Amino acid sequence: MAFGFGFNKQKVLSAAEKFVQQGKLQNAITEYEKVLKADPKDLTVMNTVGDLYSRLGNTDKAADCFKSVGDAYASQGFTVKAIAMYKKLSKLNRRWRACSVWLSFIPNKGCSMTPAPNTCK
Repeated sequence: MAFGFGFNKQKVLSAAEKFVQQGKLQNAITEYEKVLKADPKDLTVMNTVGDLYSRLGNTDKAADCFKSVGDAYASQGFTVKAIAMYKKLSKLNRRWRACSVWLSFIPNKGCSMTPAPNTCK
């Protein structure tokens, strides 16, 4: 995939990894989000950002990341990967924990996991 003039994905990823090693997680997230701005379909980076938000205690943003990755995997037909992401999501957030039973009902294509308002509180 071509990126904008002057954008070096590998350089930004290296900087992000260095911040993680230094424990500067918010700085790492900032770098990873630059990658996502240039390549929003990079599910590995989106998952990593979710992990970092989780480590910082920002479960809402982490949940958004994990759900996006799970939905993308599900829509691409990667059911096992989608289930793994939804399980990760259900362990992270009480709102999703109550809905983890849905994991056994994920169809092979085009699913999305969204909590029903009356069942997930």
